[in-house]
Amino acid sequence: MASVDDITGQFELFNIKPTNEVVSKCLDLCLKYNISGEDMVDQWFAYTTSVLNGAAPSLEYLEKLERKELMKKKDHTDQHTSPVVVSEELLDKPDNLLRTPKGNHGGPKRIQTPAAHGRKLLDENMDISITSSPSGSCIVYAQRPDSRSVRCSYGLAKAKFHRSGDLDLQVKPLYEDGLQPNQKWMHEVLGRRSKCIDMMIEDFFSAIMHKHQLKLPDVQDTIGDGILLYGRIISDAGGKLNNQSVLLEQTQAHRGNTVTLNLSKLKKYSLFSGQVVAVKGTYLKSGNQKDKFVVDAIYSDASFHFLPDPPLIKDTLQVVVACGPFTVRDNLCFEPLSDLLQYVKEYKPHVLILTGPFYDENHQGVHNGELRQSTDSFFRDLIHSTMHEVPETHVIVVSSRKEPHHFPVYPTPPYEVGQDYANLTLMPDPCMVNINGLVVGTTTADILFDIGSFECSVDQSNRGPPDRIGRLASYLLTQQSFYPLDPAGKDVYIDLTLMERNGVMEVKPHILILPSNLRFFVKEINGCLVVNPERLSKGSGGGSFARIEISPGSTQSICGRTACEVLKI
Repeated sequence: MASVDDITGQFELFNIKPTNEVVSKCLDLCLKYNISGEDMVDQWFAYTTSVLNGAAPSLEYLEKLERKELMKKKDHTDQHTSPVVVSEELLDKPDNLLRTPKGNHGGPKRIQTPAAHGRKLLDENMDISITSSPSGSCIVYAQRPDSRSVRCSYGLAKAKFHRSGDLDLQVKPLYEDGLQPNQKWMHEVLGRRSKCIDMMIEDFFSAIMHKHQLKLPDVQDTIGDGILLYGRIISDAGGKLNNQSVLLEQTQAHRGNTVTLNLSKLKKYSLFSGQVVAVKGTYLKSGNQKDKFVVDAIYSDASFHFLPDPPLIKDTLQVVVACGPFTVRDNLCFEPLSDLLQYVKEYKPHVLILTGPFYDENHQGVHNGELRQSTDSFFRDLIHSTMHEVPETHVIVVSSRKEPHHFPVYPTPPYEVGQDYANLTLMPDPCMVNINGLVVGTTTADILFDIGSFECSVDQSNRGPPDRIGRLASYLLTQQSFYPLDPAGKDVYIDLTLMERNGVMEVKPHILILPSNLRFFVKEINGCLVVNPERLSKGSGGGSFARIEISPGSTQSICGRTACEVLKI
């Protein structure tokens, strides 16, 4: 059952501090509609993002949510589906986050956006034309408390996070035949899309069989125990999975059949739409209804290895990671980016990783006509000014489908800036980049939030509070994909032909950067360091960024010789 602490904790995951009245109303809705605190907050965040333009929760808005969404879903459930079994899973709080002062959050900064304008990025150096003029809007950002304070930390306590010497840096894409700026996209037909899905399922199932030593019989039998099936998970009801709506969709080799899965025998499982799995069990005859498959075991992972040679054997590497947007929602002055570049000039990291968008396609300045130049020209000037500020640091820029001038497709081709810089590497989204043998993977899509909105997780082992964040991040490593969810989340338009070639992980990354609206974290998962630095700006306030120090060593996993901190901008 939902509780006050559960609901409050779920809101804190989005950096929202709800009032007592809002928490009480949410608890009433959970009891009335038989949903968990996690589901309640997930539905609220989806509703406010799509309908209320990110407004903070209030009694009035919660009543609208009940009328528009919860009541309709209850009527649909009563007519078409069996009762949903509500998970008692509580919000996880990773150990390394427990000491983060909650007082710094101060309320729903992420979704409050008072209209304002501010100073220009990099002042005298930036040749960008905007019509906004300085006013009192800079106050919200300028008066943010605890600038550069550590919000969470991981690893070695003696890290300096400051360059101690120069490196002979070699930065390059892990695969030279990746997406190019002139890549054609959405040139698909239905038959080709179906083949892409089947090929990805068949390839990953082969890897699952190899790891778990499974074997398909020559002739598929539907009688007896230990029957092995494979395919991808889909929902019978649409939307979030529950234990009554899980189907297994097989490939065209099995005529694309769908099989209803009975999960009653399993004490622990975690599933989401699009997940490739193998299941072992028995068919259960159910009269005139469609046969169900009683599952005894689920296999959803395969062997996953680092590159053979250990990274950074002799040198210490300093990396700073920041994720867009890089300006507050109500002006195009890029103050957060300016402050980040000032930090880079002071600490001189070897590598700066910037993941887009630099500013969102829905930014108020774009819609209000504040730009006096094309979005392409504006972006090129922005990159030029950024590179002018940090000549001693190698900059890696990862593209985003949300950039106003760029392609709204995923995977996303790299940016074009019209000029070559010796210390600039432009990467597509998603990407794997090789830095002196260190493999860094990242995607700008908020896959953690998207999977969290669709997954179904049950754990009856009673081994303490679940690590929800770790579980969501682990899906990418176990499925060896940057975006294993299907159907995709809102505003994610996937080109399956490109996804088949550019959306998978053929080797395990040493560091995986996953920007998300969920709360910042740094975690070790299966030997991989997974980092969510959050966004550099949030609404009209400042966000956070991460700094990483990797010490030399001979281990393939760098987690034992790495320090990482998430800092407030």
